[in-house]
Amino acid sequence: MRTKILIISKYFYPGYKAGGPIRSLKNLCDELQNELDFYILSGDRDFQDTDAYHGIKSGGWNDIEKYKVFYAAKNRLSFLLTKNIINEVKPDLIYLNSFFDPATILTLIVNKFTLKARIVLASRGELNQGAIKIKSIKKYVYLFFFKLLRLHTNVKFQATNDTERNDLASHFPSNIIKVVPNIILKPILNINFSANNSKFFNLIYLSRIAPIKNLFFLLKLLHKLQIDIRVKFDIYGPIDDVKYWSLCEQEINKLDRNKISCNYKGPVHNSQLSTIYQGYDLFVLPSETENFGHAIFESLACGLPVLISDKTGWHNLEKNKAGFDVSLIEKLFLEKLEYYIYLSPEKRLEWRKSAFEYAVAYYKNSKTRLQFRQLFSC
Repeated sequence: MRTKILIISKYFYPGYKAGGPIRSLKNLCDELQNELDFYILSGDRDFQDTDAYHGIKSGGWNDIEKYKVFYAAKNRLSFLLTKNIINEVKPDLIYLNSFFDPATILTLIVNKFTLKARIVLASRGELNQGAIKIKSIKKYVYLFFFKLLRLHTNVKFQATNDTERNDLASHFPSNIIKVVPNIILKPILNINFSANNSKFFNLIYLSRIAPIKNLFFLLKLLHKLQIDIRVKFDIYGPIDDVKYWSLCEQEINKLDRNKISCNYKGPVHNSQLSTIYQGYDLFVLPSETENFGHAIFESLACGLPVLISDKTGWHNLEKNKAGFDVSLIEKLFLEKLEYYIYLSPEKRLEWRKSAFEYAVAYYKNSKTRLQFRQLFSC
């Protein structure tokens, strides 16, 4: 008899604006649907959207490939709905996908007094040092009551890297914490590599616009670029924090338009990424922390080198000519950016091929499918 898993996440396919967790869950279900029975409880609309997804049944079960999704109307994952779904599905294991989402507390309370299914909680980097310092008072109050109610009892935590494991252990030293990276899809093998002979250096940022992603740091940095090549900088992603975006806009307006052209392009669907990445020379994301960094891997998998902070799980990039993972010090970040801008088109083409090879090697060496089987098995 196959293990029955109930996944609870506010956002799921066909959403894309909430970022990496949606891709992580969709990849998981797609890859293991022939071995495990997946049921998903999620909201019926994407991040910041007012309308439900087109073509789905709100408030009922939907068949997607070999798994079932219940889309809660208006994204309301209420106590009663959660209780009813748990009682209906009777899962062997519940897989939670946020630490600070109210649905997590509701689920843990319901499960504690009803089915008592096994629990795996993926905190998605929310307890990382860089993440928890944002709105820290509210988060520490939440943590206090979470522990006071002993909701962590018998909960197994999933971390995606050793840094996240250490951060989780600092809060929950007695709990089992397993390091299991996210499942990624096989890179597209027919990438068209060609040297960019454009008069512009094309730079792309693709992520949520929020303090933790550190776009403001990058914009401040661009003012200090000492180059005689024009830069075209495009920003993609949903605006998560309006006040933060306002600060970013102020920096954008200060840029010298004769040197740097900066444009906000809005959110982009995952299906468009491979086409979009082909038009750029460098992907840049100075995050203060990353749980995994799907956008980083996808950039590499499309043959686009990256300039990222050293606060992610992606390392030794420069050694492999796949990009740079740099400490968040302006001088160091600026040095790497200027170095790459001044590479010849032929050298950049070499780096593009190396970035792609780095992604392919990561995929081939990945053991995440086996690790997820083990995570869910006991």
